[in-house]
Amino acid sequence: KGVLVAGLTIEQRKRGFSLDEPNDHILRLLYQGEPVARFSSSSATVAEIRAEALRKAKGNN
Repeated sequence: KGVLVAGLTIEQRKRGFSLDEPNDHILRLLYQGEPVARFSSSSATVAEIRAEALRKAKGNN
């Protein structure tokens, strides 16, 4: 559950990104409440999640 908190920077959260865990195996990256990426909860790293949020943010500018 720590990844749900630490997985995104404060700036990414302010831009509208969040994480949820619909089950024990999947983490979802959400942008303004809509899923934009999925990760394996057993292997995803904070760096991977933050990098994907950065890629998505650049695509939304």
